[in-house]
Amino acid sequence: GVPGATNLTNAVILENGSSGYTTTVVEGGYPEFSYLLRSDNSVEIENVKAYYDLDYDETNPDDEYHEGDGKHILIYDRDANTTDSTLPYVGSGFLSYVDRNTCIFASDMEVNGAKPSMLELKDSYLYNNEYTYIVLKVTDKNGNVYFQRLKVILKPKLHELT
Repeated sequence: GVPGATNLTNAVILENGSSGYTTTVVEGGYPEFSYLLRSDNSVEIENVKAYYDLDYDETNPDDEYHEGDGKHILIYDRDANTTDSTLPYVGSGFLSYVDRNTCIFASDMEVNGAKPSMLELKDSYLYNNEYTYIVLKVTDKNGNVYFQRLKVILKPKLHELT
């Protein structure tokens, strides 16, 4: 595979050309997904981050994470190595998950039996109350950085009217 190539995988994630991937999340849901890190033996993955990108502009795309600026909300931060035997090996890479169990927690205090997740899709994260972006950033041990963008489209919850 291509060193550092990252594929986002999920039954409802669609590839969107050079713009990355798109997925739809029902209001109140979480944009959970898995990613597959593929590389040859010469590339060792050092870190993987995922974050909401709240200031993305297609005319001036900046995928970089800027800590503490209020425009990039970190939801996942993991030191990773492509030889991590705890991860399932699929094809030519290791499959990892960004979900409510692996993401960063907003607090250690449980609410309704679960810890609040930074993955929670908040109204303030949305562009035009319709969509937002999550960026997956992969850094290898040589300092090379690879990005993949996921556009998350919010689908309003349908209520039954009788």
